[in-house]
Amino acid sequence: MAVSKDVMDKFDKAKESRYFWPITIVFVIVFLAFFIGPKLTGFTVFSSELNQCKEDLGNCGENVDDLTDQKESLDLNLASAQNTIAERDADIKNLEDRYEKDKDQWQEEYDDLADTFNGVVDNAGTNRCCKEWFDNRDIDSFNIKDNVIDCVEGGTFKIDCEIL
Repeated sequence: MAVSKDVMDKFDKAKESRYFWPITIVFVIVFLAFFIGPKLTGFTVFSSELNQCKEDLGNCGENVDDLTDQKESLDLNLASAQNTIAERDADIKNLEDRYEKDKDQWQEEYDDLADTFNGVVDNAGTNRCCKEWFDNRDIDSFNIKDNVIDCVEGGTFKIDCEIL
């Protein structure tokens, strides 16, 4: 049986194409493995990280709500503290005014009492030392030491014992 040339040509083409498809499939698999595989893996990682970002964003939203509540609470506390400070400032001002009035009144009373005391001491020293002056004409003044009047010559408080 004789095989026609046409069949032989088809057979030769088929022999040549027999390696073409397996090699093409291997190249397609290698292409997919090297070029599309990482993209698929990257997409998977990206999706995972995107989900994590969405979760973190939700947590941030909750944190913002909590912080907003805390801020409102702190604002109320601040306003209350400022009111308390204003009240205490007014109290301090009132106390300072009352202190000044009391101090002025005390100073006036003290000055009056000091003038009276100095007058009494001066009169007592002059009376006592003038009596001693009649016995000793060198006495012209007195000192006060340990709550005692001491009549001396050249002392701190001068006396005038002139007879009128």
